[in-house]
Amino acid sequence: MKIKTKRATRVAGAFTLAAGLALAAASPAAAAPPNTGIGLQATGTIVAGPFAVSTFPGSSPNSLVNIGVPGLLSTGAVNTAAGNVNASSSVDNLAVTLSAIASLSAGTVTSSCAFDPNTGTVSGTAGLTNAAFTVLAVPTSLAANPAPNTVVGIPGVATLTLNRQTTAGDGTLTVDALVISLLGSAQNVTVATSVCNAADLAPVPLMPANVAVGALAVLLVGGASFQIHRRRRNLADPVA
Repeated sequence: MKIKTKRATRVAGAFTLAAGLALAAASPAAAAPPNTGIGLQATGTIVAGPFAVSTFPGSSPNSLVNIGVPGLLSTGAVNTAAGNVNASSSVDNLAVTLSAIASLSAGTVTSSCAFDPNTGTVSGTAGLTNAAFTVLAVPTSLAANPAPNTVVGIPGVATLTLNRQTTAGDGTLTVDALVISLLGSAQNVTVATSVCNAADLAPVPLMPANVAVGALAVLLVGGASFQIHRRRRNLADPVA
């Protein structure tokens, strides 16, 4: 009886190992924050959004048309997308009320980011087409391809941050194409956000496919052999 028990234990252990290997082969890489594209959002006195959020893993791409936040902003088409190594966001026909005497408009506001698996780094860009703020009917153009973290002040009205880029401790990069902070209040508007993790988020096998197939074969064949052997022993020794 002891010999049978030991044999059964060894066989069960082999099956468990094979099953574990097979499951590991199909398991994704370690979990990481998703890559994300966000059209825009408002925080502070007026809270709205986030609008048109895409994530990977998750739902992508996503689009909205003609977003309106009364007393604050309006847009045309908003499009976002996210993949295993990238994310992007674009907002068309942006119009923002900054104060009773000031406003901001842009034809298109975009951001994007990407992880380069060859270098292990994340980079991002932002762009503004036909963007300008107007104070007392006097327009001032904004840079089309601003350097990261470019700050533009509108005295007594607002602070604009163009191509704001921040990197988290885990290497995740967040690119906000345009951030509007109204002076004298807690109102903020963030337009065209892209977030990329410092990793390839696509599920990857933890072992080659041929090894996984071999592990499954061991499991199936071994299981069948064990059952046949067990039945024969039971026939030969009914008491056991």
